[in-house]
Parts: sequence; structure tokens; C-alpha cells
Amino acid sequence: MAPPANPNFGNITINAGQTLAVPAGTTIRCSGTFTNNGTLLVTQGAFAAALDNFAFFATVDIYSTGHPGDSFRPAIGGSYDINSVAVPRNIQGGLGGAAIPQATATTSFNSFRIGGGSGAGWRSGSEGGGGLVKVYCSGDVTNSAMGTISANGGTPVRLSGGGGGGIVILASRSSVVNAGAINANGGNGGTSFGFGGAGGGGGGGIVLFVAPTVSNTGTVSVAGGTGGSTATQVSNPTRYGGGGGGASGGTGGNGSDISALATVTASPPSTGSVGYVLSILANPAYLMQ
Repeated sequence: MAPPANPNFGNITINAGQTLAVPAGTTIRCSGTFTNNGTLLVTQGAFAAALDNFAFFATVDIYSTGHPGDSFRPAIGGSYDINSVAVPRNIQGGLGGAAIPQATATTSFNSFRIGGGSGAGWRSGSEGGGGLVKVYCSGDVTNSAMGTISANGGTPVRLSGGGGGGIVILASRSSVVNAGAINANGGNGGTSFGFGGAGGGGGGGIVLFVAPTVSNTGTVSVAGGTGGSTATQVSNPTRYGGGGGGASGGTGGNGSDISALATVTASPPSTGSVGYVLSILANPAYLMQ
């Protein structure tokens, strides 16, 4: 199913076996009820940026900084050196992004615009942060036992950090029920290879239920992504520290450091921290305007 051109409705039902894919930052509004019996898939929104002016193999750009998304600080790429063996230097991995505090999410969730931050490092197009979706309805919002909502951060192939988990907000003036599955996990970091270290894992995402009555008997996963594998040794003179993971509800993991030895196994990158699930028992009438 394609996303709606105008996401303002009476009643909405995603049927079993059907997938509704929406871009990051989508707000779905309905005057009636929202029921998901299928899959609501949120695409990734934030991707790495800030070109560091080095062309890898003259075809692929190396980017040093991630996009913060709605997090408090972007992930940072590792340092690099074009001849760290001839002139021995230690290469530092990048820092993970800074998480969104729970107090901020509780009071300011309506200001979120994109979702989790992207991983930093090599911009491969798969390090994106999990996207944001808001479902605001006057009637009941139900993710049934058959329903799945997915807003996971991306997992790059190598070098870069994983994307921070997405943000899912379900708000109703009557009730929110989750009997199915909601996934807003951070992406795993990319692996090491001959030119660089492994990326840190993305921080876990945020899931918010806002209604006078909330029932959450289903499963909600906001795990942080794991750091990438360092099984491949670093041997090339031109080297890159592993990129940091993007943040969301959890902080992103740090990327691998690389010592000055000619052939070396990069240090283990760190895992992104877990995100969080919040229930706000209130009538969010102001969101329905």
C-alpha cells in the first residue's frame, strides 16, 4: 500500500496481510478509530552528512558526521589517516549520538519531526535513523494481536555506526491498545574491514502511548543495536576509526579504535543503549486540532 496523499481520515483500518509504508515524520489523523491488523512500516529518515572531503576509491564519499534526527547530538565519525603505518598513529573511533531524555519526550513529543539519528562514518545509504510516525485519533487507537508497527534503525555493511531506533507515538482521546508488536530498535554497527574499524550500535527508540486509558499487553522492543564485528583485520595504510551509532531514546555506541600496528584487530565497538516506552494517561485533545 502507498502512503495516503492526505493523512486525515474518519476511520482507518490496515487489513491483515497488508503493509502501509509511510515516510519518516508522517502524522496520521482521524476523527474516528485507527486499527492495525497488518503492518505499519516507517521508513528511515535521517542519514549521514558533513562531507570530510576525502574520496574513498575516488567513488564513495566518506562522511564524518551523522544526522542527529530528533536526538540531542549527532553521531561522530572516527578519525582517519592516509599513512598511519609509515608514521605510526592510533586512530580513534567516533562517538555515538546523545539520547533524548525521557522528560523531553514526555513534555515535547509533539515537536519531534524525523526520528532517530543516523550512524556516522561511511555514507552507504543503510545507516539511517529509524523514522518517526504519529497516529492521532479522537477514537480508539488499536494495534491488534495481528498488527506490527516497525520503525527500526538501519544497519550498514561496514565502517559506519548503526542508526538510532525510530519514534512511534500513538495518541487517542479515548484509548490506546497494543496487543501486537511494536519494534523501534537501534541498528547494528557495520563490520570492520581492511581500511577501518567497526561501527557502534544505534541507540534504542521511543514508543509513547497517550490516552486516558492505555492497555499494553503486546510486545514492544526498543533495544540498542550491537557494535559491528571486528573479525576482519585492518591492514591498509589508509585507515578510518569506526563511526559512532545514532541516538534516539538510547545513546549510540562508540566506534572501534585502531592501534598503530601494521596489521591489527580493531578494538570492540560498543552497543547502543536501550530506549524506552512511556504511557501518558491524559486526554490529548490539543493534538487533534
